[in-house]
Amino acid sequence: MRTIAIIFTLSYISLGQVPSKERAKIPLKNTSWKTNISCFEDEEVVAYELSSYPSLTETRSWGYFINFTDSTFETHYSAPCGNDCFTSVSGSYTYITGNKIEVYVASISRGGFCQKKSEYPKKKYGTYEITATSKGLRLKKV
Repeated sequence: MRTIAIIFTLSYISLGQVPSKERAKIPLKNTSWKTNISCFEDEEVVAYELSSYPSLTETRSWGYFINFTDSTFETHYSAPCGNDCFTSVSGSYTYITGNKIEVYVASISRGGFCQKKSEYPKKKYGTYEITATSKGLRLKKV
């Protein structure tokens, strides 16, 4: 029995795997990211790609963005022209275990040329696992 335990332990070490409870927590507090699409606007989307970007004071950046505080988030969209639908999603997040967060969406504000109106879901949108990527982070619904 002891031999099986040793083999099991060595296989984790040799494969570079660490049980999820022992992985370092990826912090979101006070971070800002550029995203591939509007985060948490659509409850059916299962993954978001977050990447770092130059400070907006250094260069103008267009696209989708998300900012995190210690327990809240806010997204926004910017475009080089004013003829678009500008969406902002706000809500909160809570770490539940390791790198899994539960996301609560309070409001989805839309302005400009939008087909949909603003809405106030005030509900949990799901649990997302945070993983590091070569460009930043991935949030994937679990």
